[in-house]
Amino acid sequence: MEQLLRYNPKAYREEYLKYLSNLGVLLKTMKRYEDAENYYLRVLAQADTLYSTNQEAYAVYWGSSLINLGNLYIKMKRLNDAKDNLLRALPIIQGLYKRNSDAFRITYYTVNLSLGDVCIYLKNYNEAEPYLLDALKLSEVLYKSNPKAFAEDYYDIHKNLGVLYIYLESKEKAEYYYIKALELIEVLYKERPNVYENEIIFVIEALGDLYKSIGDTEKAKKYLNEALGICKIHEQNYQERIETINKKLSEIDNSN
Repeated sequence: MEQLLRYNPKAYREEYLKYLSNLGVLLKTMKRYEDAENYYLRVLAQADTLYSTNQEAYAVYWGSSLINLGNLYIKMKRLNDAKDNLLRALPIIQGLYKRNSDAFRITYYTVNLSLGDVCIYLKNYNEAEPYLLDALKLSEVLYKSNPKAFAEDYYDIHKNLGVLYIYLESKEKAEYYYIKALELIEVLYKERPNVYENEIIFVIEALGDLYKSIGDTEKAKKYLNEALGICKIHEQNYQERIETINKKLSEIDNSN
């Protein structure tokens, strides 16, 4: 590919960017994060130069390379670097979305979701809210257009909003989004229980914790016992979690 680029740079420039980006994706999947970073930075350097010469033609490459790098830095726990790259990507992808919403809805959803998540990790909870709410609006359109393809994304954003509103101490909103997340994950869990087991336990336990915190012991025990029951299906995988849930149930019993 590099030989072709040297032979005819204009003809193979875009293919070369895709080639480097795909290598980065592969290495990220293999958890070789430093190697993936190297390829993503090479893509960004190329895309940055091209974008400065022709913004219209190369906006998608520049924006996508910033998103890829931002999401990689989340995996590497370099959260401030992740946020910086995602913030640089946001106005570019927003501009593309405004010009062609159908083509860039998924990408615009991704950058908003990632920014919301990284703000939560950084404990910038108020800053996270508008990004996640924008991601929710985008995911609603995606889910309605193809429920099977976007069910997991639609679940993720409801779960993340539930988490956010717990941190913001807005428990009514947290309850709303957790209940919606549970409705969505129950469907996914029935289809692929081994894949979504941990997710359904998380949401059910989170609802139990929420009701425990507001003193609704009946609902707290209902959800915590339900989470406990699923944990016991593969008990060897959830020993610590089983102990934690049993401790919470004991605390409820002792408080009555």
